[in-house]
Amino acid sequence: MRAIRLFKKGVLTKGKLISKVSTESRFNERIVYELTFRFKDKLGNEYDVSEKTRFPALLEDDKEESLLYLPDNPDYAIMLDTLPSSPSINREGNIESSPSLLTLIIPLITISGHGLYILIKFF
Repeated sequence: MRAIRLFKKGVLTKGKLISKVSTESRFNERIVYELTFRFKDKLGNEYDVSEKTRFPALLEDDKEESLLYLPDNPDYAIMLDTLPSSPSINREGNIESSPSLLTLIIPLITISGHGLYILIKFF
């Protein structure tokens, strides 16, 4: 829900990694890290946002990482690279999700099942 609200009303900016700390916990035998990023809002005020992840390389691959924050509450922010399907920003500044064949499997199964039912029932 947080990501949806941020996509509707959020402001895109870049954050710089300021710390990476192991949380001493593991998930599926992978260490969970907390990465903290610092960014500036439109007024130039600095804020920090933290993300916990098992895949810190996703948030360390660029010099500055893209994030969305709410202009009326900049503490409410999310890193784009940690979202499912890793959305990206196109040249016009619009958010695009990476196409994935996995997102088509359930609709394909549903449509195929309904089609098969109609064929069996009526023919």
